Amino acid sequence: MRTWWLAVVFVVGCGPMPAGVDAGSPDAGGADAGLVLTVVSGATTRTVDLATLTTHPLGVKTVVGLDAVVHATFPELEGSGFKVGFKASDGFDPASKANCMALLPLAESLLPRGGVDPLTRNLAWDDTLGYPGCMYVHDCTTLTLAP
Repeated sequence: MRTWWLAVVFVVGCGPMPAGVDAGSPDAGGADAGLVLTVVSGATTRTVDLATLTTHPLGVKTVVGLDAVVHATFPELEGSGFKVGFKASDGFDPASKANCMALLPLAESLLPRGGVDPLTRNLAWDDTLGYPGCMYVHDCTTLTLAP
């Protein structure tokens, strides 16, 4: 008779959790991933833990509003008419695609119609905007704000 052994190894972490990253406690919005989004304005960089922000439905998805992300990181810029660019973890920038060039940088007024999934950091948009696929950035890590 043969006996098969299965060894399972779990890697639980390699050092302390970075400052501002939630270790996984759920928030009021139900997200518990602790994914961080970086927001850059000029020479200032700030991060926000998406699990600490309230979620809401956007179509069939549950998202953190992009306007809420900006409010949490740069509340002093609200209403200033800034524009926003996006970048994915793999370096993808939707502004590099012909279908998205004319849309970016995105006007501040359109942020309430977009969101970021707090579990995946994938961007989602109000379907009535009719945005092409390049605007649905996967694993968005950075928002860049410009005047």
